Amino acid sequence: MRIETALNYSSHCTSKLSPFEMLRTFSPISPIERYLKNEVKAGLERIRKRALKEEEERNTKRIKIEYVKDGEIMIRSKPRDKTEDKFRGPFRIVKMIHKNRLKIDEAGKEIIIYI
Repeated sequence: MRIETALNYSSHCTSKLSPFEMLRTFSPISPIERYLKNEVKAGLERIRKRALKEEEERNTKRIKIEYVKDGEIMIRSKPRDKTEDKFRGPFRIVKMIHKNRLKIDEAGKEIIIYI
């Protein structure tokens, strides 16, 4: 088997092609390349599974907040000093635009916020 593999994979000095390439017009995958390709695939699959598991664990610890129309929401502000409030509001939710966008009523004006 090793001799046959070596003959099929070695290139001819004139044509610069191996016998396998002459017959099938593409270069063969060597057993080492096939092994490495499978190992890389298996490694990537392990990484994907671990990442999904970690994401699920993080999401189970989060608090799911449901925003409803005509509900109230407080918005985090950036205080300039320690005496200012960290939150503004409460503001009335006018409309749910998307799962992370709300339209709120702020002093008579409707503005869109990202949460």
